[in-house]
Amino acid sequence: MTRSDHTVRPPGAPRVMGASGAAARADADPGAEHGTANGRTLCGIPREQVTVYRHFFFPLRPDACPRCRSLATGAPVDAAARERIYAYAESADWGPLREALLDALLEDAEVSVWLEGPASELIHRYAPPSWIAEVRPQAEALLRVREARLCLARAGHLGRELLLFVPEDRRPFVAAGPSPVWPTD
Repeated sequence: MTRSDHTVRPPGAPRVMGASGAAARADADPGAEHGTANGRTLCGIPREQVTVYRHFFFPLRPDACPRCRSLATGAPVDAAARERIYAYAESADWGPLREALLDALLEDAEVSVWLEGPASELIHRYAPPSWIAEVRPQAEALLRVREARLCLARAGHLGRELLLFVPEDRRPFVAAGPSPVWPTD
C-alpha cells in the first residue's frame, strides 16, 4: 500500500539511499518509521508488510527505527529520485531554469522534496510567491482548477533551490529561489 505524504527533509538531515529511499511504517506496528531498499525495510521487514510513504526516510527523526537509522548512515547515494525528476524536467519547455535544473541533477543536486498532492496545497506551502514570479501564469492556472493534482520536486544545488512542477494534464515547468526556505510548522 502506498500513500502520499507531505514531509520535507530538514536542512542537514541525512536521507536513506537505496533502491527507493522511501519511508515506510510496518502495518503490524506503525510506531516507527523505516527506511526501504530492495523490496524490504533496511531492518528486514518485507515490503508487503509495510505502508510505503512518498518521502525519503530521515534517520534523525525521533520516530526512526533504530536499526534502520544505523544502517542508513552509511548507505550509498541513490540517484533514483534525481533520475525520475530529470526525466520530467526534460519534457519541460526549454529555458535557462530548465537547463539549470538538468545540469544540477546531473551534478548530484540534493533532492529535498518530491511530493504528489493537491496543487493548491503544494504551491501554497512549498513554492514561495517570490520564487514563482516567472511561472505565475502556469501556477495560477493550476490554482483555478478545482482538485488539480501536482507532483512537485525541489532540488538544491550551489546554494540555489530549483522547483519542478509536474501537473497531471499539462507540461512540466521550472521555477527557482535564491536559497533554501523550509516550512516551519
